[in-house]
Amino acid sequence: MKLNSRVKMAPSALRQRRGQRRTAADKWRPATILVPTDFSYAADHALNLAKQIAKTLRARLVLLHVVAPMSGPDLLFTSIRTDLPEMAQLSEQRLGRVAQRMKLPPHQHAVRMGSAAEEILRFAAEIKADLLVIGWHGHGAVERMLIGGTTLRIVRSAPCPVLVVPPVTPRKPASKTSIAPSARR
Repeated sequence: MKLNSRVKMAPSALRQRRGQRRTAADKWRPATILVPTDFSYAADHALNLAKQIAKTLRARLVLLHVVAPMSGPDLLFTSIRTDLPEMAQLSEQRLGRVAQRMKLPPHQHAVRMGSAAEEILRFAAEIKADLLVIGWHGHGAVERMLIGGTTLRIVRSAPCPVLVVPPVTPRKPASKTSIAPSARR
């Protein structure tokens, strides 16, 4: 294999060329990446990152949306009554549009009904996902107590590594950054 003088090989490739044994980290390469989405901005950010990872590693990208039955605070709004199968059908259409926008092959997405964390974990095991990429909303302690911390439950019980993508926060321009008075001299 002839290399351009400007191209540097990764350490794992050098070890392999020299006949050295490969480590477990060198061997791990996800073949299937699962991205659960709730169609939020945080989930879209995670999906974009997962697409880049999948493209780089030549992995299959699978999308999942879970339609959860109403519980807790949602039950207070009794005027909002939606049929679960109808919600699943609408979610399937929306997920199909997301998959089309991301230029994914057909049938690389699914909609499930039930508890979000349980269904995500079940589906990850079913498709033998090698990596789970999930967006995190960044809610505080009160929201975590009320909502239940879906991301936290997934991280604790996932059958594969989980990449939690934090919410994107706009950075302040350098000209707007303030300097502490004690640092000025």
